[in-house]
Amino acid sequence: MTRAPTDLEPREQARFSSSQKNAIRLRQSFTGADDVIYARCDECGEVIASLNARGTWDKVKPHDFDHSLPRGLYGKTTTQNGRAICTAVCHREKTDTDV
Repeated sequence: MTRAPTDLEPREQARFSSSQKNAIRLRQSFTGADDVIYARCDECGEVIASLNARGTWDKVKPHDFDHSLPRGLYGKTTTQNGRAICTAVCHREKTDTDV
């Protein structure tokens, strides 16, 4: 039987906070021709969210927040190690590759 390394962050700290998610989307964003700010998938580049006039993000396409360096390889839950990627294809492919 193998045991998990003791220096992995606890599971409850593995989820990105709302402020981290907003910062990640903003880092992956661009301003469209219509002056709207759009966030894109870090993997395929498709638009996944748009910033509305209230300053909150509206989902355009289902997306998840993923660790660039996986937690199992000691990746931390930080804005710098996070990225927003499409739920259906991109996240599944990255998880399969990581495993």
